[in-house]
Amino acid sequence: GRWGWRAVYVVLGTIVVAVLVYVVQLAWRPVVNQEALEAALLHRSHSKIRHEDENHRLYPLHTDVCTELIPQGGVGVLLHFRFEQAVLRWTMLIAVVMGFVAMIHARLDALSVLSMAPSHEEVFESCTELGVEDQIGLETMRIHFLWATGFVYVVSFAGALIFAISQRRLFVKTDAHQTSMSDFALFCQGFPHEPWGPAELQADKVGLEDQYTQFFRNSWGDGVLGVSISWDLYDMGEEVVEVLDDA
Repeated sequence: GRWGWRAVYVVLGTIVVAVLVYVVQLAWRPVVNQEALEAALLHRSHSKIRHEDENHRLYPLHTDVCTELIPQGGVGVLLHFRFEQAVLRWTMLIAVVMGFVAMIHARLDALSVLSMAPSHEEVFESCTELGVEDQIGLETMRIHFLWATGFVYVVSFAGALIFAISQRRLFVKTDAHQTSMSDFALFCQGFPHEPWGPAELQADKVGLEDQYTQFFRNSWGDGVLGVSISWDLYDMGEEVVEVLDDA
């Protein structure tokens, strides 16, 4: 009832006040370790994203990270903030559509809504006192809200597909103009899963990775620098850990 919601508001207000008091207390606490404070502030300054010029200027607060690719942030930051922007636009669309339906039915009276607490008995009494015309109007509004919900669903589904395709194309386009570790490495598979016997390795005095490296160099030239094998240790992970601990 009404008292229950008032108790909820009091609890929320108490939490907000406690957080504010804690933040103010932190700001007014005396410095007990100036050296550690200066080191922390320097680390925070070095962690900030800056320009790559000689002055290493900070990016301004009005930088549009949804369209501007920040080298230190990479394409992941760009895609993330584009996603955040898409979510904001989606919520605005829902608010506009539902608000329009409520407006055409004259239901945007905020004062009357806030005058009664949710699930209060006065709400149900108000609904039972409605006349026939009011009940017909509510039913019409319900149908309109149903159509609005269907419209939002279709737009959300189509928009999600279009946005996903846009994100993928942007990633491919951006990655094609950037140089990363993936441009210097090649993933190969299809090699035999059976381990080579220790006797063969000892006889050749060459490790398996060196043999694979020589194989690729014979195929592609001396540009191959080395091979790193990804071993499947799922069934013998504990044995490997024990051997490493004993080494």
